[in-house]
Amino acid sequence: MTREAKILTLKPGAGKLWWETHLNSRWTDVEQRFQRAGSVYWHPASAMPLELFAYLREASLCFSLGRFLATVSLMGALVEIILNRDPRLTGRTDLRRISRWITLNNNNLAVAESKGLPVAELIDSGETVSAPEPIRFVRSRNKIAHGDLAMYEVDLPEHNASWEKEAYDQLSKGQRFLIAWFNSDVSI
Repeated sequence: MTREAKILTLKPGAGKLWWETHLNSRWTDVEQRFQRAGSVYWHPASAMPLELFAYLREASLCFSLGRFLATVSLMGALVEIILNRDPRLTGRTDLRRISRWITLNNNNLAVAESKGLPVAELIDSGETVSAPEPIRFVRSRNKIAHGDLAMYEVDLPEHNASWEKEAYDQLSKGQRFLIAWFNSDVSI
């Protein structure tokens, strides 16, 4: 048998039919996750940087729909965006970067914490950003973003309770970090 992959041309209305069929049997789960994800409010609306709003909205929607890999990746990106926007980290030479972009790792989180960013919101009990082992938030994001899924059960993520738990952990930590950062009155 010859292996082959290709993009199919879909008929008009195929997306509507697929989503209706897919979600019809899952509305209870979607609603439950939507309630768990909650909604972050800020005032004034124009004070939240647009890309942070977009990443948070997408991560929350992905969690609600059971797209757990995307939730984890998006929340890690949201934290990185904050690290790169916060003026307290501008010009620091002790941060690890890739092409001037501050990356998500324990070292950079330790520097951010020392400058007043709410890094504690990302840390589990018993963890510290000064440890050589990445904190769970960083470890989960890095493994999923880089395709190292060996530590996870082999299953479609949307059908797996451990994937859902991991995504919710990332979402709730990222939300708390964003809220504490936004409320810190830093000029952005």
